[in-house]
Amino acid sequence: MWKVVVSLGICVLAGYLTFSTMRDSLEYYFEVDEIQSQLHESPANLNGTIRMHGYVVTGSILRRESTLEYRFIVQNDPPRSDSTSQTRVLVSYTGIVPDTFKSEAEVVVRGTVHTDTPDMWTFQAESITAKCPSKYEAQIGQSYQVITGDQPPLPH
Repeated sequence: MWKVVVSLGICVLAGYLTFSTMRDSLEYYFEVDEIQSQLHESPANLNGTIRMHGYVVTGSILRRESTLEYRFIVQNDPPRSDSTSQTRVLVSYTGIVPDTFKSEAEVVVRGTVHTDTPDMWTFQAESITAKCPSKYEAQIGQSYQVITGDQPPLPH
């Protein structure tokens, strides 16, 4: 009997240690549309630091000259999707951005929501994670030389 109690105690302890160390990385993120609806229904859910997932709107990244201050717009759906969602939010961030951060990138930003009214809100980011594209596609003539026929590649 004591072996069962000791085994159960070890399993509970291992489970607690696993959960307590992973707690910081198990943070839920909101979609842009979810934040918009939460602002109308229960804004208390958005108090404190949260994470938001979305896509950087094409051509929206602005950087203040000689600083690390960025402003960009995030939308709910991928830029070239057939979605009808028009919810967008202005994100402000100060810091170093990842190499994969660019227009149309899928991002998760961690920070706080600032509201003037439920329809006018901004997101102050503390950190940015830009996801790597699932498919890399080279543009013809920009990242490699196009060779036609049996012509050998020439050094640049």
